[in-house]
Amino acid sequence: MTSWYVINTKPLKENDVSKRLSQVGYEMLNPRIVDYNKRMKSMFPNYIFIKCNFNEYLNYHLVKYTRGVNKVLGTTSQPVPISEEIVKLIQERLNFEGVLQQDTQLVGKRVRIRKGALKDLIAVIEKPVSADGRVAVLLRLYEREMRANLAAKDVAIMA
Repeated sequence: MTSWYVINTKPLKENDVSKRLSQVGYEMLNPRIVDYNKRMKSMFPNYIFIKCNFNEYLNYHLVKYTRGVNKVLGTTSQPVPISEEIVKLIQERLNFEGVLQQDTQLVGKRVRIRKGALKDLIAVIEKPVSADGRVAVLLRLYEREMRANLAAKDVAIMA
């Protein structure tokens, strides 16, 4: 039975491993993201997803010893599949090239800061959410503009 698994790759080898395993017929998911500097990055650095039947020893052996693979996530004795729903959720957010495009329409929108030392202050989004989940905002304090990089979950868009 085929299931989705997570492969931990060596640093910066996600694309190489995904390409190698796709060429031999495995269904791969290597989600990427375009950051605010228009650079393509891995959405999950050093991790990719494979749909495979690891109950067949040959599949496990081939994947585990593919150049660039560090390990297949699981217990010490066997790989552990992940939920199909998680993979579907990721796939729904990707375009046809497997890339999550940042929502640049949020730039210029007013937000309220929900946590931290700047809690309840109003700011304006300067740059969209980065690959590491941070957003750049501008605050107007004491007649000066101040930039802050905050976790995207710590700001709320104002209506």
